[in-house]
Amino acid sequence: MSREVVTINKLTWMHVEQVNEDDAKFLREHYKFHPLDIKDCLGVTQRPKLDIYPRYIFLVFHFPYLDEGKRKVRVHELMVFAGRHYLITVTNEVLPSLKKYWTSFVSKSKRAVAYDPLKNNSGYLLYKILDTMFRESLPIVDAMGEKVSDLEEQVYADQGRDTVYNLAYLRRKIFKLRRILEPQAQIVGKLVVNRQEFFSRDLEAYFDDVHDLVEKSVVAVESFRDTLEGLHETNQSLISQRTNDTIKTLTVISVALLPLSVITGYYGMNVVGLPFASHPIGLLIITVVLVAMFLGVIGIARQRRLM
Repeated sequence: MSREVVTINKLTWMHVEQVNEDDAKFLREHYKFHPLDIKDCLGVTQRPKLDIYPRYIFLVFHFPYLDEGKRKVRVHELMVFAGRHYLITVTNEVLPSLKKYWTSFVSKSKRAVAYDPLKNNSGYLLYKILDTMFRESLPIVDAMGEKVSDLEEQVYADQGRDTVYNLAYLRRKIFKLRRILEPQAQIVGKLVVNRQEFFSRDLEAYFDDVHDLVEKSVVAVESFRDTLEGLHETNQSLISQRTNDTIKTLTVISVALLPLSVITGYYGMNVVGLPFASHPIGLLIITVVLVAMFLGVIGIARQRRLM
């Protein structure tokens, strides 16, 4: 859809936003990139990747973000071609964080900037982009942590259907976030180990910093997952306990009503000579006896902590 190019000293950054067939043809003809890499740019890659070639490296990154409208965790995909003196970023959609950094980079290019062998290196630019994108992803991890804390309070306050639903829904989000972040840590880790010759040796510490940032996010998400697993088991136990208490109470009431049912059924027979049947206040006496029996059974149950 659009190709933008900016150059600072010896470093060129080209950003291809909402890539299409024309952009793919341009990259294929001018930079001679591998056809499979071009194909990846036009489609959606299921997992991040790192392909190393003699002249360049090709990377695919996924950055999580929270779709507030649909309350779902989604990913922004970024493809990167990194050569000795150039960096090409390719996206299938607008990435606000990358767009913001691009604007800052362009503004910097219009000012007189002293040549720095480290900072005028495609590897350093790649580091700055990754650092920016991953730091912009941190709020979603923090938001998940807050939701886990809120849900922990809800589990102990109310074991209703909403709690069960919220647990399942949040577990799904956490699992997806983990599936997104964990492979990113592996890819950045490979960048630290497989540093290309056109990346400055000093960049190892920078990529290691990004790796630590992603690893901390992964560890936090795994902690959320473990907490949710514990909350799920606790919630199930609390629900089972509440169900058992309800069944126990109903059983005691049924037992308390059983003698009453027998006596009323006995007096329901048309037989002469039943106790108090002809007594002037026979109904009152029988009622008092029935109530006393019912309350007696309930009292015994409470004494034995069955209710």
